[in-house]
Amino acid sequence: MTGARQVGKTTQAINNFKDLAYLNLDDPLLRESISNDIGLELWHRKYPSAIVDEVQKLPIIFDTIKGVVDKYSDSKYILTGSSQLIIDRKISESLAGRAGYLELYPFSFQEISLRTGKPEIVHILNQCSTPELVYQYIKEYEIKHKSSSEEWTIVQEDWEKFSYWGGMPRQILTDDYEIWKEWLTNFIRTYLERDLREIAHVNNLDIFTRFQRLLANRTAQLLNYSSLARELGISVQTVKNYCNYLQISYQVLLVPPFTKNPGKRLLKSPKVIFIDLGLLRVLTGYYSQLTSSLFENLVGSEFIKVTKQLKPEWHLYHLRTLDGREIDFLLEYENNIFAFECKLGRNPHPSDARALRNLEEVTGKKVTGKFIIYNGDRIITDLAKGVHAVPAKWLFYY
Repeated sequence: MTGARQVGKTTQAINNFKDLAYLNLDDPLLRESISNDIGLELWHRKYPSAIVDEVQKLPIIFDTIKGVVDKYSDSKYILTGSSQLIIDRKISESLAGRAGYLELYPFSFQEISLRTGKPEIVHILNQCSTPELVYQYIKEYEIKHKSSSEEWTIVQEDWEKFSYWGGMPRQILTDDYEIWKEWLTNFIRTYLERDLREIAHVNNLDIFTRFQRLLANRTAQLLNYSSLARELGISVQTVKNYCNYLQISYQVLLVPPFTKNPGKRLLKSPKVIFIDLGLLRVLTGYYSQLTSSLFENLVGSEFIKVTKQLKPEWHLYHLRTLDGREIDFLLEYENNIFAFECKLGRNPHPSDARALRNLEEVTGKKVTGKFIIYNGDRIITDLAKGVHAVPAKWLFYY
């Protein structure tokens, strides 16, 4: 079980496996004790099954667990850690065919709002396999929500808080904005001083800190390694390494470009999305109203959570051609493509759908659904031909 610090890995493990012993390898004394008890028989006698927290702190334990699992069929271990690189490499080498994977992310909008069920986007992906079915689905909700202003008011309050505070679970314990801001600041400091040193040998922490803030100010944009390298006075390879560190520690995700049609002239650069908007605001120092880039990052991070946790068969892309045509997000599964353009305004216009027209010619595939995701209230069927406008808070709620 992997994910950034403080997203609930330990809580989930303990609550769901209450019968297992709990070993926290953050404790140096426990690490030393376990290092002396690494033999298979002794280990199995003491810990026939267990939750092993912060497992990356003692990599040798993977070989022991492999041996115990192979020898004793009744053994079961829940392994948690904050470094995807260390855990995945060790599991692939030592526990191939013996382990399942679970990635945890900050709460989604639907989770932070304490709503049960699945967000609306999941139902759309499940039920709408043709443009006609998409139309019928959106039309039904367009009619339903015309008279539900009270419900929208409640959703809007949740959405505004989410767009400022993000989805780190700890915020449930406080309603004080200043306390939460301080917590997020300390989280970033802890990441730099502890997590980063575990996964990388960074000689100059000041440069990495500058890099992290520069990248935060370019969120939802194409990643230009050369530009960042010039601004920081470091090599392109170092910038790539820094980006990799942020990915494997679950701070950012790079949305790959859509390239399924090699005959089209498409740009190949990934798009940067920070996983949590609250952390992004602390990094940029911007605490005012949503900007276009923050809104797009917010939508992108929600798509990441949906695809990683609820719809892993769907793959998230962005699209940009050399002549400037851009689609913010594409979801693809088999022969289905859903396209999404993000617009911050509260009153979408048919001209907002320009990039979505004739999209089949660019992708080389049939596009099942085309959407404008915006920051307003109304659900609008056929804002432009075959293009529906939907509020972000509706798409990721319920």
